[in-house]
Amino acid sequence: MEVTCFHGARKRLQGDRYGGPGAHPGLEHLRSQRREIEKVLRNARRDQQLISKRVIQDIEEQEWGGLEHGSEAVEHEKVLLMFKAIQQGTGDRTGALRCLQKALKNCEARKSFIRMENSMQVLLGLFTCNQSAVQIAAALCLYELSVSSDPSIASACSQATTYLLTYLRGQSSKFTELSLYTLGNLAADSKAVRKKMLLQGAIPSLMFCIQNTHAAVVQAAGYVVSQLLQAPEASEKIIPAFLDMGLDQHLLQLLQCYSDLGLETLTELAWCLHYLVCSDADRVHLHAHDIMMKCTSVLTELAAAVVSGMSVDGLEVLVTPLLRCIGNLLAKEETDCCRERVEHNQLLAAIFVFMQSFLQHHMFVVRECLWVLNNLTAGDPSFCSDVLHLNLVPALLQLLVYTGGVNVLVLTVLCNIAEQGHAYCLQLIKTETLPALSATLKMLEQEVVGQSMELLHLLFKHCPEATNEFKTHSGIQILEMIQYHSNEKFRLQSASILETHLGQYSHIDNQQ
Repeated sequence: MEVTCFHGARKRLQGDRYGGPGAHPGLEHLRSQRREIEKVLRNARRDQQLISKRVIQDIEEQEWGGLEHGSEAVEHEKVLLMFKAIQQGTGDRTGALRCLQKALKNCEARKSFIRMENSMQVLLGLFTCNQSAVQIAAALCLYELSVSSDPSIASACSQATTYLLTYLRGQSSKFTELSLYTLGNLAADSKAVRKKMLLQGAIPSLMFCIQNTHAAVVQAAGYVVSQLLQAPEASEKIIPAFLDMGLDQHLLQLLQCYSDLGLETLTELAWCLHYLVCSDADRVHLHAHDIMMKCTSVLTELAAAVVSGMSVDGLEVLVTPLLRCIGNLLAKEETDCCRERVEHNQLLAAIFVFMQSFLQHHMFVVRECLWVLNNLTAGDPSFCSDVLHLNLVPALLQLLVYTGGVNVLVLTVLCNIAEQGHAYCLQLIKTETLPALSATLKMLEQEVVGQSMELLHLLFKHCPEATNEFKTHSGIQILEMIQYHSNEKFRLQSASILETHLGQYSHIDNQQ
């Protein structure tokens, strides 16, 4: 599952940009634009949602007889015959329900079924009967209906929410698990279903399930909770209600015993925590300090396990929400004190372990790591110093060849470091940053070129002696070529660097 969404906003760019004698008119406007672009970059990790239906692959095989999987087309007449068989109750009703359940894997069969008169009433009657085999078979039919993304089917199934919520406190963990996934699927894309669930007391019931002793039930409950927390209307009533019942603290307690729960369960819980952090909830109420510490601790332990040889298969979907929790908390101005609770070296080491481990197959994790690193180093001399002292810059420079936003994020992190002043710029130059910039300035990606000139300006501003080395890498010729670029902003930037820092005449007037 590749996930791509951002959130975070720290103000890094506060100093002078492309100023000084001979600066071109309009450069202040360009500097403002660059600040806004980078602010957006750090403020984009909350809007894209991860709504998805859960298709249970093994629940039937483990508990209810290994039914066939498939979505073969089923004629309306056959669905009608199946419905009449379960309605009349003649013969093997359980067998008829299982045949219907298999048929309901097909989209058209689902639509045919709900259009039949009294179909849902009959199914709900069997779902609430006192014959366990029949009840389970009816529950599986409801589950198959819930997988559909058709609004009319979700509307028809909303009649079942009262009973599904009631069964969350039953004795059978497998039946509870099935009821939870059915509820989560119905809630995923139906505001009406979510509203009805809340009115029927879904939140206390879900909190009860989150504290269940069965990891599979906790995982299923986490799925339902995550669907509610990421709903468009969540910030008004849903999230405050969950926080009033201490959801964030329960999630942190469960993360603390992560080795007992399993990867999939932890992943659901981590996404729940992510949606809470992304919300507009009160930071004190949210226990932001505890979240920062726990997420850092889990990431550190996971990275240590990876270094020791643990497989990273599937780990990307757990690492991602944990990283986003940290990045989002760092991005909030009212939680700046969270930085004091972060173990710098351990977190930085973990970030670089994950970047190296996921570089080949899950580039989105590398982007997440770089985004967090950007928020860590933005305006923070301490973290910038740690990146330098741990000799992590060479590893960052190696990522400049990767596209898809990776190289832009690397350059942004390097800008964060360079802005700290002369000593920091000197260290960057010693790690071969200038030869790397000579290469990125020639790339086709406009964001890369613009951010490269941003970094180049900072290096020259704080460390003027760097200009001599840059010249040895054909730097002047590269900037002169940019004078003929179709992008006016780049022509202005290169002209400013040439005249202000390199004492070269700009040809920009000839291009305007």
